[in-house]
Amino acid sequence: MHNAIHPKPRFLAVLALAASVLILSACSTAAASSSGTHAGAATSAADLAYAKARVAQYSKSPSTAPSGTAFDARVDAGKTIWYIPLVATVAPIQAIATNLKRALGVAGVKMQECDGKGSVVGWNGCIQQAVAQKPGAIVLESINPSLVSASVASAKAAGIPVLIDTATDSTSAWYPSASAQVSYDYTLGSQLVADWIIADSKGKANVLVIDTNDLSLKTAVTKNGYQSEFAKHCSGCAVTVDSVTSSADWGTMVTPLVTSALTKNPSINYVVAEYDPEVPGTITALAQLGKQGSVKVAAFNASLEQMQDLAQKNYVAVEVGSDQNSLGWAEADQVLRVLAGKQPVKLEATGTRVFTPSNIGSVSLNTTNFYSGAWYGNGFEAAYQKLWGLN
Repeated sequence: MHNAIHPKPRFLAVLALAASVLILSACSTAAASSSGTHAGAATSAADLAYAKARVAQYSKSPSTAPSGTAFDARVDAGKTIWYIPLVATVAPIQAIATNLKRALGVAGVKMQECDGKGSVVGWNGCIQQAVAQKPGAIVLESINPSLVSASVASAKAAGIPVLIDTATDSTSAWYPSASAQVSYDYTLGSQLVADWIIADSKGKANVLVIDTNDLSLKTAVTKNGYQSEFAKHCSGCAVTVDSVTSSADWGTMVTPLVTSALTKNPSINYVVAEYDPEVPGTITALAQLGKQGSVKVAAFNASLEQMQDLAQKNYVAVEVGSDQNSLGWAEADQVLRVLAGKQPVKLEATGTRVFTPSNIGSVSLNTTNFYSGAWYGNGFEAAYQKLWGLN
């Protein structure tokens, strides 16, 4: 029997604090819903080769370069934008916000952040506060715009452009209410997690995917990502999707969801935490069940804590990350274009990378590198400043 490795107390404390403030409405009480696909014939050699090749391709450091045309961002100096995130305390959003603020500052643009703390009421309140202040633009980070449609409409009516970021896949059509959008290729990220599981299990995985019902990314991530990739390339895999009701439930409902799923089906040997904030609750459940060594955790975001878990072999076996740092500069690029009256870029460039036990030792796991984009390759900051006529 293997000894259980318990989750880091400092991260659980942060998640507990976050959970205490992430209270939506009464409808946010989580209830897991399950649907599953069952393994059929053995996974083919061609599908295994495909999965291994994809993991190898994306395990390398990506090159991220601006995709838009040059313009003069100096005309934006002195303006202010409001930044409203899904939850300000989530590590990936902190990385985006830090880089967005730094990039805007280079152009002399100020950023006012308003944290709605995972609440529809809070998000709407922040938008209404912003409208009253008449900023140059409003940026919504990872917030489903359908949940704040009336407030967005009031901003648009007041002549304030609204940018909707990381709320849908980067390749998806823009929301009608968006003056511009920036996002990751969430579908690609999810497929790469699935590809790693296919390759690691030799096409024989029994997978639990943790899904979140209130996010606008369900189709891109769950359907087009995980379910599609396993269905196409792993006929020998079994996949179950269990859902929590909302992102506000990550800190409280992931542990019972995973515990229940593995109690019902002890043969599950991979758990996919769709986003890193789900990882601590997953590790807690696996530790309590004594699953160290028999169940691997796969996740998306490549946050510092989870990357450290991967390096320390603390349940996490793979992390797929899209560079939140270059994405913060890409968001700034869109903001500066909109403020300057220029056409926004239809598809901003953001890099994606797979981190595994094979390459985790090649990156330095510290706060500085988490916020600098060093894990994905540097150079984008100077490239954007040149694009904006600032160096």
